[in-house]
Amino acid sequence: YPGALAILLGAVAVISQAAVNRVGPADPPAERIYFSALGKAERPVLGLEAKDFDLRINGKPTPMEGFRAGLPYTDRSIPLVAWILLDFNPNIKNQPIKNQVDAVAGAFDMLNPESALGVKLVSDRSETLAPLAHDPKALRNAFLQYEQRRAELKVGIKTDSVQVGAGGIARALEFALDDIDEYVKSQPSLHDREVARAAMIISNGNLN
Repeated sequence: YPGALAILLGAVAVISQAAVNRVGPADPPAERIYFSALGKAERPVLGLEAKDFDLRINGKPTPMEGFRAGLPYTDRSIPLVAWILLDFNPNIKNQPIKNQVDAVAGAFDMLNPESALGVKLVSDRSETLAPLAHDPKALRNAFLQYEQRRAELKVGIKTDSVQVGAGGIARALEFALDDIDEYVKSQPSLHDREVARAAMIISNGNLN
């Protein structure tokens, strides 16, 4: 799967097929919703308009305001801040993770220059292998560390990490999204800008 991660990261730009504002019955503050429409081949369908969708909240039809079509995958105008979560799952073979090294190291070539990516290893705890940064070398090293860190965890060698318990990947995902918000706040150049946020999970369900 040498190019799988590159394709996954390239798809982030088109995942948001549209953004709409949602207004509920009590007229709370408007919410921006990102969503995609997939065809039978499970690929994003582009060129759609607000009239092509039916938005319902609690079963009631709700008008869309400020509908905007998503940008093409070639667009680099919006920075992406994202975590890549590697599952500790013993059923995952080490080689497919190693096969992603070149793809992950070249990920920034497809993204806005102010984008940041990081890598976490998730078991019953969430351990950072590469912090959020614009650092291709750190991403490469994180993927190369995967096999060694799994072996160390099996024999009980721990490092600084966050306990996630039985929640596993789902709980780690919550922490990762919080980390992304904190990172964006810490970067003055990202203030008052649209920033794409994502967490990409590599687990036994999609890579083995």
